[in-house]
Amino acid sequence: MTIPLVEGYMAVTGPNGSGKSNITDAILFVLGPKSSKAIRAGRLTDLIFDGGKSKNRADFTKVSLIFDNTDRMISWDSDTVKLTRLVRFTSDRENYNSYFYVNDQKSSMGEFDSLLTRARISADGYNMVQQGDVTRIVTMGNIERRRVVDSISGIASYDEDISKAANERQEAEMNLERINIVIGELERQLEQLEKDMESAKKYLESQRRMEMAKAQSVHRQLETAEADLEYTREQIAVHDNEISQLREKREELRKRISDLETEIKDKEAEIEAQVGPEYRTLKDKIESVKIAMATFADRMERAADDKEEQENSLSIAKQMLAEAEKSVGSCIREIEDNEIALKLKSGVLEEAKAEAARISGEMSSKGGEHTELQERLVRVEKAIDEKGSAEHRASIDAATAQTAEEEASRSLASLEEQVNGVGFEIKDCEWSIKKAKEDAGPVSDVKTFTEKILAAKREEAELEKQEADLNSAIRRISDEYNSLLAEKKVTERVTRGANAVTAVLEMRDKGALKGIHGTIMELGTVDPEYETALSIAAGGKMQAIVVDDDQVAADAIAVLKKGNLGRATFLPLNKMMDGKPRAKAIMSVKDSEATPSIW
Repeated sequence: MTIPLVEGYMAVTGPNGSGKSNITDAILFVLGPKSSKAIRAGRLTDLIFDGGKSKNRADFTKVSLIFDNTDRMISWDSDTVKLTRLVRFTSDRENYNSYFYVNDQKSSMGEFDSLLTRARISADGYNMVQQGDVTRIVTMGNIERRRVVDSISGIASYDEDISKAANERQEAEMNLERINIVIGELERQLEQLEKDMESAKKYLESQRRMEMAKAQSVHRQLETAEADLEYTREQIAVHDNEISQLREKREELRKRISDLETEIKDKEAEIEAQVGPEYRTLKDKIESVKIAMATFADRMERAADDKEEQENSLSIAKQMLAEAEKSVGSCIREIEDNEIALKLKSGVLEEAKAEAARISGEMSSKGGEHTELQERLVRVEKAIDEKGSAEHRASIDAATAQTAEEEASRSLASLEEQVNGVGFEIKDCEWSIKKAKEDAGPVSDVKTFTEKILAAKREEAELEKQEADLNSAIRRISDEYNSLLAEKKVTERVTRGANAVTAVLEMRDKGALKGIHGTIMELGTVDPEYETALSIAAGGKMQAIVVDDDQVAADAIAVLKKGNLGRATFLPLNKMMDGKPRAKAIMSVKDSEATPSIW
């Protein structure tokens, strides 16, 4: 059966039981290759036709999805991508096998899943709404709804990555433990090899001594034979009558010498056969052991250097943290002092402003008459200055124009009239000023008020300048304070984590929480000389708390949240999985030609 899914809206109708939902199940069957949870079937074999009324059951089910890949959304170099999944019963119909195909080419579940993941196609997507999904979303609780939101926003995938990373870390730690066990076993083998080497040395020394003893024995035997031969010759010369007997004896002696020489050669060949190849083999083993010992010593030295460097870095970090805390305290005190000074200056400024307002009020209460007189006085003084200038110019004209006497006389008369008029105006102004002074009161009061206003304005300007300086200092100190506060928050976060661990352990000791075993640091045992290296390598995970199951962890987290005690990491034992050796490691162990990298 082929069902085209055209672009846009398409509806499939039919009576109940006609197989409408099977279309969705078929799509999800291809998109969800890892398990059957995305479809309605409990097991994948439930998707295989059971025969119905005819009981003619099928042996397999096969579904293909064909995608338009002209935009290369799926990482496959083809304009169309056909994803096919086949599930077939085994001969006994108790088990089944799954097969995957991409464009009719045999593939694997890993490659199949990788193509779907990179194309962001998943059976768990919320664009696939099945029967009961709407009702389930409406009736679900807050926790389950939160999980849906986390899955949509990608938080759930991050949690899965974190869990995967934690499992990989645990596997790596277990591998390290196994490596340490192997190293310990190799060290014991090394000790045994050293003992064997000492035994071999003793054996070689004994062999050397034995060869020396044999050589000395043969040499003495040879000397004895020669002495006997010489004695026989002397006896032959002296005793002619015993010559025949001596000849026989001589032949016997020669035969004996020949036998001894043959025996000597056989012994020498036997010694050479026993000593030569074994000596070379032992020598090769000794050289291999020496090389392994030198390599192990070099690794130990590098590990010691790394440990010292990390300890120095930790010491520097602690020192910087202490200095930062001191700087935070100093900045806080400086800000408090500046705030107090600003409040004092602000009070003085407010008092000065109030005094200026009061003086201005008193000045305004004296009325506009004083102001009017001042303005009139200014006008009169200006007129006097102008008339004075005119008189000066007239005098110059009279001095320089003595020949124009008539003109000078007329000008002088005119000036005299102007002077008289100005004098009259001056007298009138003086009388007005005198009258105003009598009405306004003593002049000293006005001067005092004016001086107070000017003093208040000067003080106000000075206070405004100080206020600007203080605001600038506050901004600068606030920036430093915020920077140091950020560092302090990081430190407090670490401290809160330690407080949370302490609180959980206290509740365990008091019996308030059951199923808590303790931290990794408490439960683990290590030689004192390796404590620093282990702490640096494990980091904050040394404070992880081991509990019986995830329910105990959930109860402890609820208590920490309720008391705002911080955060802690929990390791439920029911979620822990034993690590298994990798396939390559097993193959390497079984390979007789593989050379171990650690002795």
